[in-house]
Amino acid sequence: MNRRKMKMMDKDYDVIVVGAGHAGVEAALASARLGNKVALITLYLDTISMMSCNPSIGGPGKSNLVTEIDVLGGEMGRHIDEFNLQLKDLNTSKGPAARITRGQADKYKYRKKMREKLEKTENISLIQDCVEEILVEDIKDSQNSSYVKKVTGIKTRLGIIYNAKAIVLATGTFLKGKIVIGDVTYSAGRQGETSAEKLSDSLRELGIKIERYQTATPPRLDRKTIDFSQLEELKGEEHPRYFSLFTKKEKNNTVPTWLTYTSEETIEVIKEMMKFSPIVSGMVNTHGPRHCPSIDRKVLNFPDKAKHQIFLEMESENSDEIYVNGLTTAMPAFVQEKILRTIKGLENAKIMRHGYAVEYDYAPASQLYPIRK
Repeated sequence: MNRRKMKMMDKDYDVIVVGAGHAGVEAALASARLGNKVALITLYLDTISMMSCNPSIGGPGKSNLVTEIDVLGGEMGRHIDEFNLQLKDLNTSKGPAARITRGQADKYKYRKKMREKLEKTENISLIQDCVEEILVEDIKDSQNSSYVKKVTGIKTRLGIIYNAKAIVLATGTFLKGKIVIGDVTYSAGRQGETSAEKLSDSLRELGIKIERYQTATPPRLDRKTIDFSQLEELKGEEHPRYFSLFTKKEKNNTVPTWLTYTSEETIEVIKEMMKFSPIVSGMVNTHGPRHCPSIDRKVLNFPDKAKHQIFLEMESENSDEIYVNGLTTAMPAFVQEKILRTIKGLENAKIMRHGYAVEYDYAPASQLYPIRK
């Protein structure tokens, strides 16, 4: 067999997974373990399983889902049990069905080990490229003699065609992603990373409804510039309720998180600067997650509440970056700095990465059918 024919065969797969976040990784592993030949295509191999926002897993509404993934053979539960900074048992005063676990991941160890798991799994090929087009062909429906579209593969930015019997799209925030910080906008699926500009157009041409969504993330602070002596230390569990049924650890090593609060001055600064908020100015789509509002949204919705919890969480044992949980915002950089000066313990904190919003295309899940007509 000549080399040209061998290369053509390498582009034939049973399943192609587009995107290598939590969902894409689990989809690729599940498909490969069922004996399928899988291609996992992502924009950047070094950010497989990268946690864009809070590097946490579980918590209210999600802990049980992680356990269900574990029961079905998924990896998320096992990895967060092993590569966490802290596990916290919640709802402990309630019955067993309501008790949950929240895990703070070491984001760098977690993504490194998840990539290793992919590379050691048979039948998975990792490919760095940008998928731009879904390829289909018309086939005759044997039941009613009409024609339906059948997926045959994808085409990438490099012009390469990969053939497949099924495509799984797990694109996250990268479809026509747009970063917003105050009145500054630029194309990106995650800060510092390119977006996929053509794939959602291909989906729209196939008759799939595409809408816009947005989410946001808080600033990251330099740990060395925070006054922890003013903050309340919160410890995790040494013997937590683990996510995975397969975890056999005797004891979980844990690092603390810290609690502080906004002040009346914080609220006054935000109200004064509200005109710069992308939510108010219209710079960003307001269609976003209901249960994770930005600090400016909290002030708009609850103008008389002065005290909002702020949790300071490490992102990795190998990094000084601190995630400011509860201070999500896409307000301008100078406003973010003014807000920090009003919060106990953060008066002299330095921002390593500013908070931002990301707006992106997505396909509403109500369009899921056994076959695309």
